[in-house]
Amino acid sequence: MEFIKKYGKWIGLGAILLTIIGCLLPFAQVTGVVQNDSISYVEGDGIFVLILMVISAILLLLKKNIASLVFTIISFIILIVDAVNVSKYFVSFGSLAKIGYGVGFYFVLFGLIITLVMTILIFISNKISK
Repeated sequence: MEFIKKYGKWIGLGAILLTIIGCLLPFAQVTGVVQNDSISYVEGDGIFVLILMVISAILLLLKKNIASLVFTIISFIILIVDAVNVSKYFVSFGSLAKIGYGVGFYFVLFGLIITLVMTILIFISNKISK
């Protein structure tokens, strides 16, 4: 737990930065018969995730771990809903199009998972030390 107390905040901030970068990268891509296309996450609900993660980073710096965790959980729920409904971004391509996740999706997913784990571990280590 000493490692978490010393470096947990910085690992969490790095994961938040990974999430923010992922919001700007291609979130989903479609390969059609005639054309290919991709969409970044900020063109959809990703703008909410971007804003929530900036708030979460500020709260993590201010040592408001529970509030940071709440914003991260809300962002994770938004990501899961968007991941399930990714086909809504490409309705004009028809049924022959192949829809897949882009690199931005994986950045956001891994960033949110790491942020969730780190904020929980920081919270637990603070409770143990008190």
